[in-house]
Amino acid sequence: MCDLIIEDAKNIYLWYMEKNQTTQLPKIWLDFEVRAYEVDIYNRVSPVTIANYLQEAAGQHADHLGVGVTDLLKHRLTWVLTRIKIDMQQYPSRYEPVRVLTYPIGYDKYFVYRNFQLYNAQGKQIGQATSTWAVMDIQARKMVGVPQLITSLPIPDDEDFITRTKGKIAKVNAPLSETLFRVRWNDLDTNQHTNNAYYLQWAIESLPEEVLKSRQLASIDLLYRLETTWKEGVVARTEQTSTQPLSFIHQLIRESDQKELAQATTVWV
Repeated sequence: MCDLIIEDAKNIYLWYMEKNQTTQLPKIWLDFEVRAYEVDIYNRVSPVTIANYLQEAAGQHADHLGVGVTDLLKHRLTWVLTRIKIDMQQYPSRYEPVRVLTYPIGYDKYFVYRNFQLYNAQGKQIGQATSTWAVMDIQARKMVGVPQLITSLPIPDDEDFITRTKGKIAKVNAPLSETLFRVRWNDLDTNQHTNNAYYLQWAIESLPEEVLKSRQLASIDLLYRLETTWKEGVVARTEQTSTQPLSFIHQLIRESDQKELAQATTVWV
């Protein structure tokens, strides 16, 4: 096994190249430190911050593989996250490290799949995630087939992380609550649409106060449907589906035309 270490002012990246598998893609480790502005009222790193860590890890790895956003923009393309499932067993506190291990596990005609594992300072696994990505034509604002510059990369022949998420998410029929949010200028990313993590935040903030104060998010499965842009209104609808474990389904609706933007399920402990 060969280790390549790349260091900059913010992170140390550890790459592991498997010598016994010619088709093995590099795996990347990223180290994060939980900042004071990234914790919740209980001094734990927030789920939204975890989602941002994963997005950063995926972006850094894609850059090193030569298929990052900058590379795709040369072809008038960009990455779009279409689904992510995050499972957390523990949330580190302020100033504690979080180590993220990630690599892509495969692709098909329209989607690329990537997995993650999260570890604490003691090397204990505290979470895992699986994600699905598409490639979008930035002018047509439509999904395209996975281009050759991505499919030409070797794909690992072992899936030693997590089975990728499949299946539908139930619709909200009897909402417990409906909360209106407005897309802010600083919610936008370089694709000029809302950063993925804010969808998670809208779903969570639509829950009753007693849930947010007394429970911890154990799992979220978030399926993205449509993008949102500056000043658009987003209605978050939530319905409880179970008490053991405490579970909810969520639906994000665009206020102007009532189109579905995203669906999610959450489990709380």
